[in-house]
Amino acid sequence: MSRTGALLLTLAVALANDGVARAQATLSVDAGGTSVKYDGFERTNGLSVAPALKVERGSIFLSVSGDFARFDGSGGTSALGELAGSWFSQPRRDGALHVEIGGTASTSAYRSAIRNSFLAAHARAHLSSDRRGGWLSAGTGYVSHTSTDGSMVSADVGAWARISSTMLSGSITASRFPRANPVVPLDLQPLAENFAQALLGWRDSERYETTTDLNASFHIPVSRAELDAVAGTRLAGHWGARRQWVSVAGSFWLTRRIAVVGRAGTYPSRVERGYPSASFASVAFRLTSRPRSSTRFAFVAPRSTAISLDVRWQGADTATLRVTAPGARRVELRADFTDWRSVQMSRNETGGWEVTLPLVPGSYRATLRIDGGGWAPPPGTQGIADEFGEFVGIVVIPERE
Repeated sequence: MSRTGALLLTLAVALANDGVARAQATLSVDAGGTSVKYDGFERTNGLSVAPALKVERGSIFLSVSGDFARFDGSGGTSALGELAGSWFSQPRRDGALHVEIGGTASTSAYRSAIRNSFLAAHARAHLSSDRRGGWLSAGTGYVSHTSTDGSMVSADVGAWARISSTMLSGSITASRFPRANPVVPLDLQPLAENFAQALLGWRDSERYETTTDLNASFHIPVSRAELDAVAGTRLAGHWGARRQWVSVAGSFWLTRRIAVVGRAGTYPSRVERGYPSASFASVAFRLTSRPRSSTRFAFVAPRSTAISLDVRWQGADTATLRVTAPGARRVELRADFTDWRSVQMSRNETGGWEVTLPLVPGSYRATLRIDGGGWAPPPGTQGIADEFGEFVGIVVIPERE
């Protein structure tokens, strides 16, 4: 195992030991069959296992994931490990503007001969309302693989919209990275339209490659199922044997913690790592510690008429949540710690609303409902949308003093 891989494994174990107690953690494992055909190669089939750990604590999001596959015949084995994290600032200008700082580290190997490592950091500004928004991002990093290594830079701009429970997004990403020798001989043709290359691509030096990609995606939750689709085209740079690509993924939850997951489609050449374009298909069972995941967009959710939320410890493992909602006649709370059952809060002597529940310190998702209206994130929390299209707020229960 490479040093980067060992570091990723160590971080995963550390997060698993500490994150569950102090934050909201989701552990999942996908296991099933996979089929890949790299352009210029014969199709190979095999078995794969993909574990993942996601940890959320307040405005901090971390994920550790891996993908291990063994192919039949002479296909050999492949392994991938990745660590990613993001921090979101508190909303500014009435909640419209968020700043995100993030980074990614990954390592991969194929047949113990082709090795790649990737380290990058980015800064991203999100400007959004409750149903639409956009972002602008810039990043830098370092790539190392079998044939070369060096620094890279990237920039992207995108927008998203929420229509009912459907999420739509689109982005343009430009990247400049060290030139890699392809794994197989490919006819890498530059874009013919000079005006597009001048507008969207950098001029390459002898050692560097640049690409500009346009991507569009949507996510639709339907009862116990979810559907995702991604389509893209390379506007500038080299695209090898495939200029356009499209993929579809779907999942169906058999129980609260077991799902069937299927994926199929194509993806473009990854010139920075020397990989050609390919078509793929896979089917797997997913086991997860939590049946939910979140959509990674920073935006402002519909606001509750409540004006404050306060948490006070009453004992070793009991806390009282107090909500100030002037004029309210009924206040209800739903959260991870209520198993998403509605809990009616009681009016206290000061005119506020409160409920006492068994709790431990950590990060939770929660929503409030005032006088039978719509569910909305509690005041002072950062809003996100889960995969069911519902707006929830991140509530941080602090350590006991």
